[in-house]
Amino acid sequence: MPTVQPIAFFDLPDNTRITTTLAVAEGLAQQGHPLDYYCLEDSKLLVESVGANFCCLPSFKAKINGETLQYRVLEYTLDNVATLVGQLQASPPALIIFTGKCLWAAVLAECLDIPSVCIHTNYLLPRHYFPPFAVLTAGFPSGRRFTQWQWYRRDLKLWQALQQQYHLHKIHKADLFKWQPNCINLRGDLNLVYPAREFQDNLPDFDDSYHFIGPCYGERPFDDTPVPPASIYISLGSIKTYNKNADFYRKCIEAFASAPYQVVMSVGRGLDRTTLGNIPENVSVLDYVPQLDMLKQASLFITHGGTNSVWEALLEQVPMLLFPQGGDQHLVANRIQTLNLGQWVKPDISATNLRKLAEKTMHNPNARKSLQQMSKAFHQAGGTDKAITTIRNFLQQHETA
Repeated sequence: MPTVQPIAFFDLPDNTRITTTLAVAEGLAQQGHPLDYYCLEDSKLLVESVGANFCCLPSFKAKINGETLQYRVLEYTLDNVATLVGQLQASPPALIIFTGKCLWAAVLAECLDIPSVCIHTNYLLPRHYFPPFAVLTAGFPSGRRFTQWQWYRRDLKLWQALQQQYHLHKIHKADLFKWQPNCINLRGDLNLVYPAREFQDNLPDFDDSYHFIGPCYGERPFDDTPVPPASIYISLGSIKTYNKNADFYRKCIEAFASAPYQVVMSVGRGLDRTTLGNIPENVSVLDYVPQLDMLKQASLFITHGGTNSVWEALLEQVPMLLFPQGGDQHLVANRIQTLNLGQWVKPDISATNLRKLAEKTMHNPNARKSLQQMSKAFHQAGGTDKAITTIRNFLQQHETA
């Protein structure tokens, strides 16, 4: 009986990232596909819990000052693709699945001529895209542009070194370097996109290899963390660079201190809460709350605009005030505002105006209607089942070709 070739699965090596695609890996494993999941040691139990075979990635180097996402993935790819080629040749996969920023996997697929599937969990940009002026200037503020230009020149040298070493044709410079910092949109032979088609702009720029399937979220592990009642839920995500923003939290506390409703702020474990001052009775400040459970009861979500948070809010029809912190979040905030699903808020808003805007957004009937329509589009896109069916059909086509 011939040996069934495995599917190789790659994501950025962080558990919060891996959980956004884990349901796809689990579904494929349940359908009988051997799955080799390449990640770091601290994710071993997580990937094995869904039936995948853990394959250990080489370690990353320590971060440097001024490190961009481009620098991080280019450096890692240059250092480790040769080793990973050996690993994959020892257990040749029939298919490589990777997420849209996982450069080393895209290079492996091209170098080994293995069919590839790219899962786009983030905001999708065409290869040659120039953002609206407000997004451009937010991503490249005047006081940082020279430094950002220096980082770009440094990162470009790494790209040139990678190109010189592997002579890549499928992967383009424009996939790695966008007119927004820390944005990368790689592509595969098949592309699965988390936003619904109704959310995406620039649709004519994407060919038939792009399937808008909606978010692929599986059942979350049982979490008995108490969920306090709240009308407003505030979170800047799980990345410490973002959620240690004490000035932002103090402004929110001031804005809602006397409000006739409950507010929950999830601030992570790295913030010194003594820097927040007195916490009023109607505001709960917590290290962590189960976000989906919070969104099921919230009337407003004040968020950084990370795509995972935004997709969850859209699924639950929760209007948003967005305070972008980095990455593609300014793009997301602009799109949310354009589609009347929430408001992009500038960081210098006063506490008084923040409260007024929050109450206006919570009670905006037009936004509610837009959210209902977008939520329906996200739910009907197909999600995990659609992803697994599409991947299996793609794999079968290549096996019979």
